[in-house]
Amino acid sequence: MNTPSRRMPPLEGPKRTRAIHWLLLAAIAAVGAWLLYANPPVTWVLSGFTLLLAVGAYFGHRWSKRMREERAHESICTFARALPARHHDTTVVRAVYEEFERTLRIPVRPSDDLAKDLRLHPDDRDDIALKVARRAGRSLAEPERNPLFDRVKTVADVISFLEHQPKSANQPSDPTRFARGSS
Repeated sequence: MNTPSRRMPPLEGPKRTRAIHWLLLAAIAAVGAWLLYANPPVTWVLSGFTLLLAVGAYFGHRWSKRMREERAHESICTFARALPARHHDTTVVRAVYEEFERTLRIPVRPSDDLAKDLRLHPDDRDDIALKVARRAGRSLAEPERNPLFDRVKTVADVISFLEHQPKSANQPSDPTRFARGSS
């Protein structure tokens, strides 16, 4: 029998901005001010590049805000209900939903296309898959043996792919250990 998904390892919390990041940002601003003073042509090129990045960030923010508003009342419950009942490992389903939501900060749907709807780069997809597999207790050894290898297009495909992967050998013998908080 599968372990209930509520007994899986806790989700990692968001990383906080450290003082070193603020110091780095201040140093970049100081270098920009110096370049403006010392070499105006270089500054125009850097300013143009910075403007392009800012415009991209603005449209990315608008996209994520629209998605959050559109899916404001969706949760893990609506996600799980959209999947066929009793056909999926609840641990994998919960790990996929929570990791995608933590990464994108929007509720996801099983039908969401990873590239088109969620705008995920292939490297980001791989990072998310690694985190989900670790949390769900699945091994990603020899993924090319998986029948869904190179066919993962949607969030539901991620769930199916991970369910076809073998369980990890380094899983704790007591799956409730994480729920009790002991090590």
